This record gives sequence, structure tokens and C-alpha cells, in this order.
Amino acid sequence: MKTADKSRDPVLEEFFAAYRRQDRHLSIPVFPKSPKNIRKRTLAVLGIAASISIALFYFPKAEEDISLDRNLLIISLEKNEEQDPTIVVTTTTSMDIWESPTESLLTEF
Repeated sequence: MKTADKSRDPVLEEFFAAYRRQDRHLSIPVFPKSPKNIRKRTLAVLGIAASISIALFYFPKAEEDISLDRNLLIISLEKNEEQDPTIVVTTTTSMDIWESPTESLLTEF
């Protein structure tokens, strides 16, 4: 064994050599290999998947009914005769016409 000052210590060398000699005579037991239960694991995964699918079937997500009986408020920005932008507020009960926000790019440019 080397110490901090890089010299060998014979007492330490003999101490560890004795342990190495004892370790050579030890018999290491053979550990049995654990059987791989692939079938059990597969059945467990299938059981979990079946439980989740049954739970989703019996407890479906409640769909919310959205009614459009309230007034809709439409705010748009338009140009008036003097080419000044004005804000136009319109109320309606249904939104039948939808105008693309990029449609003006086709007509103006």
C-alpha cells in the first residue's frame, strides 16, 4: 500500500494481503435465476387497459350544451369615407357570415 507520501507501508501491505488470502478460499454461492413471468406481466397490463376502457365507457364525459340564444357582440374596425379607422359594434343573435381576417390582404395588396 502506498501512503500519502508515496512510500510503501509493509504493515498495511501484510494486513490486506491476509484478507486477500482468506477471500480466495471463500466459496461464492450460485444465485438462482429468477423466472421471468412475462405472462403475468402481460395479463396485468391487459387488465389495466380493460379497466380503463370500461371506466371510460361507463363514465363518459358530459357534453355541455351550448346555446346561442344570447346576443353576440361583434366588434370590427372599418374605414370611413375620410379613410379614418372607426370601430363598429354590432349585436346579433346568430353569426351567419364569417369574414376571414386575412381577406383584406387579397383586395388591398
